[in-house]
Amino acid sequence: MRAFLGLDVPESARRVLSGMRAGLKQDNPSHPGLRWTRPENLHLTVRFLGDIDESVGDMLTSRLRGSLRSFGPVFVQIDGVSWFPPRRPVVLAAGLAPSRRLDQLFEIVENEVVSMGVAAESRSLRPHITVARLSRRETRHVPEVHEQVSAEFWCQELILFQSRLLPAGAQYAHFGEISLGGSQ
Repeated sequence: MRAFLGLDVPESARRVLSGMRAGLKQDNPSHPGLRWTRPENLHLTVRFLGDIDESVGDMLTSRLRGSLRSFGPVFVQIDGVSWFPPRRPVVLAAGLAPSRRLDQLFEIVENEVVSMGVAAESRSLRPHITVARLSRRETRHVPEVHEQVSAEFWCQELILFQSRLLPAGAQYAHFGEISLGGSQ
């Protein structure tokens, strides 16, 4: 199964991001190659896993439940949107305010994933929520973003998502939930 570990975005933050989307659509009504993330698919990826066996997903979920049982909730603060990477942007993302707790969560997850034989992440950490993608051929005409976006929320569980790539777009399903323990 194709899988990743992530944090769900609550409805309140989805509404904020959808409002930004409406503003960008109004400024760029028919931009070719711009594909929006469906509101129900908005999430913060903690670690992409790629194709793994379901047994590996079960084992990883179990190990993370042990490692994170007393970790505590994570506060997430969206503090703007921007395109990246800088040279040939393809992702419109809601950026997150720096968070030591979020960094610690990423570190614990990465250590557990690597200890199970999955290759270490080679890209630098850039926590974000993908709002839209631009096809590579359209990167010459990147729509300007004038919207100011901010939202904040608490995450109390890490989710192992199963991802199915369909012609109509990605479809995500919960494969396992990992409580972060504690209270906010």
